[in-house]
Amino acid sequence: MVARRTNFHRPRPQERGYEYRKGGMLPKKDPAPMCPKCEGQTKSSTDNSRKLGWVWRCMNRRKRACSGKVNPLSNTFFKKSLITFSDMFILLCLFVWKFPITKALTITNFYRAKREQKQMSSETINDYFAYFREVAEVFASHNNKLLGGPGKTIEVDETFLTKRKYHRGRRTNSMTQTIFGMFCRDEKEGLFFLTKGKSKRELWPFIKHHCHPETSIICNDKAKQTRMRNIPENEQIDLFMKDVSKVYAGYGNENMEMLEITVPDADSEGIGHLCGGVATQTSSEEESDLDPLSYTDNCDEDPDWENC
Repeated sequence: MVARRTNFHRPRPQERGYEYRKGGMLPKKDPAPMCPKCEGQTKSSTDNSRKLGWVWRCMNRRKRACSGKVNPLSNTFFKKSLITFSDMFILLCLFVWKFPITKALTITNFYRAKREQKQMSSETINDYFAYFREVAEVFASHNNKLLGGPGKTIEVDETFLTKRKYHRGRRTNSMTQTIFGMFCRDEKEGLFFLTKGKSKRELWPFIKHHCHPETSIICNDKAKQTRMRNIPENEQIDLFMKDVSKVYAGYGNENMEMLEITVPDADSEGIGHLCGGVATQTSSEEESDLDPLSYTDNCDEDPDWENC
């Protein structure tokens, strides 16, 4: 005797993906696209084998025997997704609310256990968080707005990320990274950049390029705010869904592509005479992560320091 699989938590077809259609990540049944084969009109048709529970089928399938149909998930964020809509919504919320991977794994598996489903691995959550970060990266590349303006205040600050510990071992160029941030208090918007250093020649061009020239005050403060920080949690989810719907626009629509951003420098911004020093040009080989910088052969005159 074959056991019958029953999923009591599976929503009805007309309810699948409701929250995503509301946020624009999934298309609605109307208006329907044209048939890709005969260019005739299509109509939504129930198909429980599909993830959404329906598909667009050509209305000429009886007159002209046209078998054309359109998958409503084509060119959407869910095209190759293998997890359920409910799990995707949980991961999206946890990403927007900046939950770490470990907590996201615990929360997601808690709800999956209540639905009597298998546990999700941390690799899966890592992959989907990476997809969400790609969406944010593409959307951020289109933000060319100048921060600040007359009577507005901009906060600027830098921070340093490093991998090297105890000042031992070989040191490469990628071990220490400088992140430079700018935030407008009045507009509640900010920008962050990966820079080559912390000197005036590396930081001032970003201020010149992205800050309004009539900004009254630019102070050195902790620019940790983002546009999400001052928005209610429910509105944060809706805002990120709209961003996803622009990057994955759906069937027949053009997606938002990544723009190549030109990194400003002191010479291109015309402030080289203010920064001082001489710009050094390094070749691609010198900028490689594999090219080591100078390092110490011993540490505190200990010949066996490498074996510590």
